[in-house]
Amino acid sequence: MTALARLTIAAGPALAAVLALGSAHAQEAKDAAPATPSTGPGFTLKAPGVDMSGVWEIEHYVGSGAPLDKRILHDMDGKPAPFLPWAQKIYDHNIEEEKKGHTFVGGPTKCLPHGMPQMMTAATYPVEIFQSAKDFAFVHELQRNYRIVHLDRGHLAAADITPDYMGDSVGHWEGDTLVVDTIGLSDKTTFDMLGAPHTEKLHVSERIRLLSPNQFEDVITIDDPGTFSHPWSERSEMTGYQMGKATGLRRTGVNLARIAPGKEAFPYHSHWQEEEWIYILEGRGLARIDGAEYEVGPGDFMAFPTPGVAHSLRNPFESELVYLMGGESRELDVADFPDLGRRMFRHAKGVEVFDLQAAKPL
Repeated sequence: MTALARLTIAAGPALAAVLALGSAHAQEAKDAAPATPSTGPGFTLKAPGVDMSGVWEIEHYVGSGAPLDKRILHDMDGKPAPFLPWAQKIYDHNIEEEKKGHTFVGGPTKCLPHGMPQMMTAATYPVEIFQSAKDFAFVHELQRNYRIVHLDRGHLAAADITPDYMGDSVGHWEGDTLVVDTIGLSDKTTFDMLGAPHTEKLHVSERIRLLSPNQFEDVITIDDPGTFSHPWSERSEMTGYQMGKATGLRRTGVNLARIAPGKEAFPYHSHWQEEEWIYILEGRGLARIDGAEYEVGPGDFMAFPTPGVAHSLRNPFESELVYLMGGESRELDVADFPDLGRRMFRHAKGVEVFDLQAAKPL
């Protein structure tokens, strides 16, 4: 159970890896109309009232003619992708070769598909979306590529998935946001035209939503424990001050936190052992709690008793969001990350990450 309490208390003034977001601009947009609801085994599809059918163009594309430093894989804030040593070595080699004029020859150069997630950020060719209650299809002019997001089923069994360029994509609506989960991606593709590698453990999560009738964003989170030291998402950014540690508290954490406009504080998650709370001091934010979003402001208090429900906090507004957050600091904790399909165990010897559905160690 979780509580969101609105208090009439005066508050004084006082917080991946990340792939660059794909933002698309509509060449053709239709008036919003509710999708027809339908059902599949184990699923209840909701009519979101969002129609994204039409022809779109990818914005902010960085082509092969751009300066090299603009083409190196990084998040929107310029932070480098968190490669493991073996992958960093390959990527550094490709960059050095590029400086010598020896361009990396990847699949697209050979007229093979870019694959996911590069397909959603590559080139300014039009992309047409076909939408129904059962599926969501992207049809790209570039190399006639297409991808279908299935809304009426879960992922196929592992034995039935052959890794390929687009993988197996399933999705569901959370309010006006289409949440897409993609697995089964071939390691023959790369993240960019400089040959950033990945393994077949690659797991791509997307949150797609309209910003206006003529513009939508695709916020992409990358999780590949074979290539990166941790999942990364361009929305994840938090700065703050750990007041609990600074004053010697060992069993309780208290932090002063700030979220800049347009940023998100932490991934959508829940805890099994540690209780948490958040108290808003300044600004406004959107709290995502158990699949629903609530606008929060000064005086709002959120508590997450264990076992907790999933929650996150973002700031889509123009002013900084300032809040206090705290909770228990136990030696053992279990946290679930539903958007990433991961479960994390923290114990005295370190941290282990498991696949949430298969319950197998990574």
